[in-house]
Amino acid sequence: MNILRFKPVASLILATSIILACGGRGQAASDKPYQATAILFGKDAAGFSATIKGNTTPTFTTYQLFDPMRVVVDIANASFADSLHLPLEVKQSPLAKITGSMLTDKNPVIAKLEFQLDTDSQYTVKRNGNDINIIFTPGVQKENQPEDDTAAHHHKNADGKPEIYDLRVTKETGAAKFLLVADGPIQDFKKVTLPKVGIRPDRMYIDIPGFRAPALDREIKVGAGGVARVRVADRTEGARIIFDSSSGAPFTSAAAPAPEGILITTKAKGAALPQAKGGPDPVSQALALYGQPESAKDKQGESTAQKKAKDDAAAEFADSGFDRQKITVDFYKTDLHNVFRLIGEVGGYNIVVDDSVKGVLTLSLREVPWDFLLDVIMNLKGLQKIERYNTIVISAKDKGFSWPEKVTPKKELEIEPPKGQAALAVEKKLSQPPMQLAANLIIQKGDSLAREGKFKEALAQYQMALDKWPNNAELAKRMAGMCLSDLGYNQEATDYAKKALALNPKDPEAALQAAIGLANMHRPEARHYFETAVNVPHPSRAALLSFAGYEEDNADFEGALATLAKYTSLYNASLDTMVARARIFDKQKKPELAVAEYKAILYSGYDLAPDLAKYIKGRVKLADQQ
Repeated sequence: MNILRFKPVASLILATSIILACGGRGQAASDKPYQATAILFGKDAAGFSATIKGNTTPTFTTYQLFDPMRVVVDIANASFADSLHLPLEVKQSPLAKITGSMLTDKNPVIAKLEFQLDTDSQYTVKRNGNDINIIFTPGVQKENQPEDDTAAHHHKNADGKPEIYDLRVTKETGAAKFLLVADGPIQDFKKVTLPKVGIRPDRMYIDIPGFRAPALDREIKVGAGGVARVRVADRTEGARIIFDSSSGAPFTSAAAPAPEGILITTKAKGAALPQAKGGPDPVSQALALYGQPESAKDKQGESTAQKKAKDDAAAEFADSGFDRQKITVDFYKTDLHNVFRLIGEVGGYNIVVDDSVKGVLTLSLREVPWDFLLDVIMNLKGLQKIERYNTIVISAKDKGFSWPEKVTPKKELEIEPPKGQAALAVEKKLSQPPMQLAANLIIQKGDSLAREGKFKEALAQYQMALDKWPNNAELAKRMAGMCLSDLGYNQEATDYAKKALALNPKDPEAALQAAIGLANMHRPEARHYFETAVNVPHPSRAALLSFAGYEEDNADFEGALATLAKYTSLYNASLDTMVARARIFDKQKKPELAVAEYKAILYSGYDLAPDLAKYIKGRVKLADQQ
């Protein structure tokens, strides 16, 4: 299977634009160490600017990195003054944040400044006396978009989705509060409560469509409010925050939009709900709907009136024929397709929804059978459901539907099996389990969508197929490749690649996919997967180039050169390896080796991009003049 549609990390992570600013003929104008004393900001017709103030003429290099987008300034023989407080939150688009670090193991010492961007932006760098001036030129704005829409862009991922960037936990007696912090209130979310099944504890989760949460820890231990832990997952549709019970009993929960995102409050069974200072907050008011105050409850934590109402409701459901598993749901402007998908997961049914079914749903029901919930939605939205073969088909009431006719084979008809390869193919297909046959049909639909460029829809089909055929490592790798190359979903790509590795731990292709996804998210465990990808008898070109790019980006220059040497021994030198070697020699402060490599590139006969050719010729000319 060809998965090499994604670019190697060298091109995903590193930009090749390098600017050297020195006084005189390539030498520093002064041996006095440079000290960055302040960073000043300005805005004019040319764009937004950030000026690094210094005490002497700087010698520096600038380049651009991605995921997240940032411009890096490396200043040689430099330091930061105490007056410069880093990191610095800027929040003036396109500049979001500035961080600084000292590379004391370099000779000379390097002061590194990273200017993190919240949107793609062109930039120019100029030296003005002792100062370094970076000017960010705004790109083309979308129609009707404000010129300075900082709040809309500050916390966005590379794929354009807004981000939940913090989870703040407050523990109280018998309760806990969880504030999911974004750039403002989140109105579109759904809360789902699932009862205990087997070894799985009682659980509640909140789906937040359109958001991602890469900055949050994947698992957070709580031990309060009836919650043992909170887990975070980035799904195709958006972020999912999962709350697992800390005991054998369920916990009460409520969620409401807050000025900074979403506020969730949980209460252990039998515990009193804490009262917020200054009166009940929106979450407390919402929780009041789920039960009476502690003084009105009996020993089981439930009032007599509530218990009687539950018993009466259970009897009424039984008499009406609604006897499926009970569920508690809280939908707020939730897409209908996501609602039906949830019902299918809870009920264990295949759900088929006609394309004509559209709209959103706001609904809150507690402890009702899921088939009752489904009928409520059918009546609210004017829909019909047809159930057969463990499948529920949902469509508009005025639209007909016919189930495929069941074909009964005629016993007296003798069919001679095909011979040769055709016979083997038919035998193999007939020997497949029914779930695999069904998965293959779904995969074909996903392939068709992918050919049309509908990658999100294709990924959803592949996920359905993988659910039916979970040990299909090739499908998991296909999904990882699509997430990397077509969708930019690094976390999802890593998850799918790890699924493939769980089936075949030594698969270099899956290891490379996991490594690239992790490297794009700047996770240190990426190295382990890169090493798995290249430590095989004949590693791929992509694996070697990507690993070298990763090592270079992490300042492991000797390791990067060794990986490039391995590439050359297997496949001969290429333009990518020669440019990488020259760039690394420059970073190692070995100008003679860098210039020799640049000259080799000019004489190699490779077609060079105009900007690259211009830079190399200027670099060589500067060296010849020295």
